[in-house]
Amino acid sequence: RERPILPENTPQSWRSLIEKCWHQDPDHRPKFSGCKEQLQVMQEAHMNAPTEVEISNAPMGSIITIAFTGVENATLLWEDNPRVMQEALRLYNSVVRNLTQKYGGYEVKTEADAFMVAFSNAISAVEWAL
Repeated sequence: RERPILPENTPQSWRSLIEKCWHQDPDHRPKFSGCKEQLQVMQEAHMNAPTEVEISNAPMGSIITIAFTGVENATLLWEDNPRVMQEALRLYNSVVRNLTQKYGGYEVKTEADAFMVAFSNAISAVEWAL
């Protein structure tokens, strides 16, 4: 059975969850509780998206540094223990956001467990990452 084609601009977190739910083998589909918890985290990330006022704080200039981060094997971790992963992701998001503020970064985009952060210089980005 063929599934509908997802639009190209579908966020990766949504695409990933949808594709897992569409898995051919029902035994490989996530449980409802795992889907619900992942949707709650996605909603929380959306609610924490930058506002227009925060956008004015983005680094400007001809040279900026972009850093990316994410949780390794997040999909497997969500499937193995969604409750623990939900709490771990809340803590992870808090740490990343606190460090972003501390080192003068700007949260460009957040999707599921992935952050894209811009800095006005490479040194700040490296300090943030360490």
